[in-house]
Amino acid sequence: MNNIGIICNRNAGRGRAPQLLDAIMRRLKEEGIPFTLLNGDETLSIDTCSRIWIIGGDGTLNRFINAYPNVTIPLAIFKGGTGNDFAWKIHGEKSFDECFETALRGEPRPIDAGICNKKYFINGVGIGFDAEVARAINNGGKRKSDFSYLAAVLQKIFRYAEKQMTLQVGGQVKDAMLFMVTAANGSRYGGGFLVAPQAVIDDGLLDIVLIKKVPPILRFAYLPMVKKGKHLHLPFVETMRCDHICISSDNCLAAHLDGEILEGKIFDIQILPAHFSFLF
Repeated sequence: MNNIGIICNRNAGRGRAPQLLDAIMRRLKEEGIPFTLLNGDETLSIDTCSRIWIIGGDGTLNRFINAYPNVTIPLAIFKGGTGNDFAWKIHGEKSFDECFETALRGEPRPIDAGICNKKYFINGVGIGFDAEVARAINNGGKRKSDFSYLAAVLQKIFRYAEKQMTLQVGGQVKDAMLFMVTAANGSRYGGGFLVAPQAVIDDGLLDIVLIKKVPPILRFAYLPMVKKGKHLHLPFVETMRCDHICISSDNCLAAHLDGEILEGKIFDIQILPAHFSFLF
């Protein structure tokens, strides 16, 4: 075991990330294992690190992979954010001790990533309603939390209007009025909504979930089903799998990549099989 590089977003998780950092450093010191605090400084070299441990949520991980998109060093993510959707995907309900031991002594496993308009993502891309929710949270100047996400959902769910979009997949073109589109590598978004429950992080494919036009009152009624991942059979939901999809509109749309906002009229999205190496 050489040098472990640690990146901690001290603002993540409403104080949880610094507490995790303290616990991790204490354990590493007890075992006499060298580590370097990188402090999220993207100018620092990671070449001397044998493993990179990231403490934070989906946004922290997204910023790291976009700073180091071709990193081959094994990565570990600790649940230091508020939603921790990708960490949940790979760790489930593992305890801190279990995650620590895996990050320290486990064997790395390849997982897929994605790229959208030259920006990398690990969990997924959302266009439409969920992107507007993410933008409302980001623009609100408040710390992200499960409550803030749910509050934004309830604020937007009756007012949001479906958008005309064109989808190009596998040589076919589809025009539709859509409430939202998800191109998923992981399963969960927004701190616990199982939008793409069947997504697999190492199958070399994106899970596409289309939610078509839905009357406002039905949106509210079906929201618990989306949270539990029980919505795929509904008549206004369509799913497919692909390695490349292009989504466009005549109007500027909001998208989120792992919760980070991107705006545009064209979103070219493709999977990058086995792009990163993770410890889980």
